[in-house]
Amino acid sequence: MGNNEESNITLGEDWSYNAYVHFGDCMQDVTIINEFKNIAIEEISNNLIDGKIKCRETYQFKLINEGSYSPVVKVTSQGQYTNYDDVTETITPDENGIYTISNINRNKIIRIGRNNGEQLQAEDENGITWNYTYQSGDAIEVYYESGELGRTVDIPNDLDGYPVKVLRNNRINGQGNIFVKDYWQENRTIERINIPNSITYIDGNAFSNCYSLADVYVDNEESNLDNTGWQYSTNTFVHYKDCTHIVEFDLNTENIKAIEETTENEVQNVGVNCGDTIKFRLLDITDNSIILNKKLYLKTQAKFRNQEDGLELIVPDENVVYTIENINRNKIIIENL
Repeated sequence: MGNNEESNITLGEDWSYNAYVHFGDCMQDVTIINEFKNIAIEEISNNLIDGKIKCRETYQFKLINEGSYSPVVKVTSQGQYTNYDDVTETITPDENGIYTISNINRNKIIRIGRNNGEQLQAEDENGITWNYTYQSGDAIEVYYESGELGRTVDIPNDLDGYPVKVLRNNRINGQGNIFVKDYWQENRTIERINIPNSITYIDGNAFSNCYSLADVYVDNEESNLDNTGWQYSTNTFVHYKDCTHIVEFDLNTENIKAIEETTENEVQNVGVNCGDTIKFRLLDITDNSIILNKKLYLKTQAKFRNQEDGLELIVPDENVVYTIENINRNKIIIENL
C-alpha cells in the first residue's frame, strides 16, 4: 500500500484474502531461536527492535562462537500466500561471516541449531550420561553411556534441551537393551524404569535381558506410544498413564459391606487408577454400625507375573479405616481364608 498507513485506508471483506497486505508502517516479526549456550549473536544491521523489523528491510548478523562448532542456520518464512505452508531454507554467511536476510516481507524464524544425525552425549540431572542422535530438534536413538544405575532408572525428558523421543541402542544397532555395550550383556540391577511423556517410540530390545525389571511406568497414554515390537519381559508389569487396577471385595458375610471413608458410598469391585490409594470402613447393614477390629486379608499380584500372588493381613487404624496405598497390582480383599 505504498507509504500509506493502515489507519488511512479501508479494505472490503472479500478483498484478496490470501494476499499479504503491507501498509507503510507495517512491521514483520523476526524470532531468533539459538540452541547453543556458547554461541552469541552479534547484530550488524541493528534494526531489530523487540523482535520486529520494518517491512522490506534487510537483517544482518554474525555468530560469535566460543568453540569450533559450526552450527546450521535455518530461516522459516510464511508462505507466498496466507494459505500456503511456511518455507524453510538453510542460509550461510559471506566471506566476512555475515548472515543476510534481504527484503523481509514475511514473518521469519531464525533457528541456530545442529546438523541432523549428529551423535552427542549429555548428562542428566541424576548424573547419568546418555548418548543420543540429534534429529530436527529432538533427541533420538537414546541409550546409556555411564553413571551409576540404581534399582530405579528415570529416562530423561530431554537432553541438552532436546526432547527425548526414541529409546534405542544405536551402538549395537538395536541388538541389545539400552543399558549395555554388547548385545549379549544383561542387567540384574534395574527393577523399575520411569518413561517421560516425551517418548514416542521404544525399540524392540530396549529393555531386553533386564532380568530384575518388575515395573515400567510410562507417563503417557498407551495410544500415544508407538511400541510396535517392544519386547518387554512377559513377567514385567507396564503401567501407562491411563492404566487401572482391579480391587475386588470378597466378603463372605452378606450383612457386611465396605463403604468409602469420606463419602460412605458402598465400595464394591472397582477399577483404581494406578498408584492411587483407597480407604474404607466395614459396615454392618443390620444395624448400620461400623464394625470394629475385623481382620481382613489382602491378596496382591506378585512383583513379577510368573510368581505366586502375595497374601498379607490388614488391620484398620484408630479410626477404623482400612488403607491400601500405591495400588499398582490387582488386589482382592478377603474376609476369611
